Amino acid sequence: MSIKESSSADSVVSAPTKITLNDQNKKGLEMQIKDLKGTNKVKSRRFHLRFSFINHLFSRLQKKLVWSRNSMSIVLPDEIIEDILSRLPVKSLLRFRCVSKSWCAIIRNPYFVKMHHDRFHENNNLVFLKGGIRNVNKLYLLNYEEVNNSLVELSRPSEMPDIPIITTCSCNGLICIEDVRGTLWIWNPSTRKHKRLPRFMVGLVSVMTSCTGLGFVYDLSSSDYMIIKICSPQNCCFQSEVGIYWSSYNLWERLPDIPYKIFYVRWDVPTNKSNKVFSESNPTHFHDALHWVGCKCLRDLTLNIIFAFDVKNRVFREVHLPADYDHFNLCRMTLLVLDGYLCLFCERALLAEVWLMKEYGVRESWTKLFTCEGYNFPRATTKKGKLIVENHEGGLCSYDLKGQCCRSLITKPPKLFGMGTTFVESLVPL
Repeated sequence: MSIKESSSADSVVSAPTKITLNDQNKKGLEMQIKDLKGTNKVKSRRFHLRFSFINHLFSRLQKKLVWSRNSMSIVLPDEIIEDILSRLPVKSLLRFRCVSKSWCAIIRNPYFVKMHHDRFHENNNLVFLKGGIRNVNKLYLLNYEEVNNSLVELSRPSEMPDIPIITTCSCNGLICIEDVRGTLWIWNPSTRKHKRLPRFMVGLVSVMTSCTGLGFVYDLSSSDYMIIKICSPQNCCFQSEVGIYWSSYNLWERLPDIPYKIFYVRWDVPTNKSNKVFSESNPTHFHDALHWVGCKCLRDLTLNIIFAFDVKNRVFREVHLPADYDHFNLCRMTLLVLDGYLCLFCERALLAEVWLMKEYGVRESWTKLFTCEGYNFPRATTKKGKLIVENHEGGLCSYDLKGQCCRSLITKPPKLFGMGTTFVESLVPL
């Protein structure tokens, strides 16, 4: 316990929590305790028990109290204050910064920010989603543990234009957004802070005529947030341009082109129909790598593959699809992390198949879990090993893989949800 004692009458005891007694009350308390300590005055067993309890409390209190000329103070240690504050939501912590300078310093401390994030990440029930058909400009948070009113729309800052969004991704409570103009933003909806990123200068690939993939991750080796952007042309070219944005330096680094393409659902505005039925552009973070479903050209043949970006070594590698599945060119695929394994979800002709890679990197370890009917593409996974899926009626459900049962979450949500990711409210600065 941290104890501070004033050296003069003018000194100030700085304490987050203080109990103060004047001299008269202090002397009265001392006299009462001395009287209670006189065993000759104890006339009954009940009074003796009461005296023992008060004496025990006073003996413990004497170790934690400091007597000064004018007051008696109790100062809570910073560790206890940090532990209490770390259990509060971000909205409350933003208000409590005004309580005192010491509280403000604690809440802004990077160590406390990490402790608060880790604590809320363990009990997180939120999923970040984007929705809409032609104008995908709605962002939502879904609390899958609530049944009523569990879908909340996020209001973007006024500085961010209300125009369609191409793709989004999130990491540690931060959201990265790219709009149709190719402008990138990083936004913390919990603290309401945001910033505009410098433009990634592409070469031959135009932003308006390319499929863009974004990956957002925290790199432990450099202690920095990084964004990986992939621009794949929609023509027959199989070369994609790659760039890495470093948050601490606020700049882009160009990487060598890769011989892969990514696809995702893009809507044709005049006809309101999709012209691609491949994977979503959101990557899956697993085994310290970001994974996309894409394709490559091999001897005039187009092969669907999984390619991954190794965050630590800054290189791309391939992860093979299951060898005994013949419909990859006809299905819509996405990658998820389920129960600590890389999971492949394939949708074809109103059928959904779930594959699990038991041993990462080993093609023969792909195992087909089950096939289910009546459910559309999955949107996210939960910490309890369940899938958030969208059924063919447009509703969102929580699907229990083990029990093969489903619980309805939202019956009439906005249509065409994109892939979701787990989300945790945090104090992470930009």
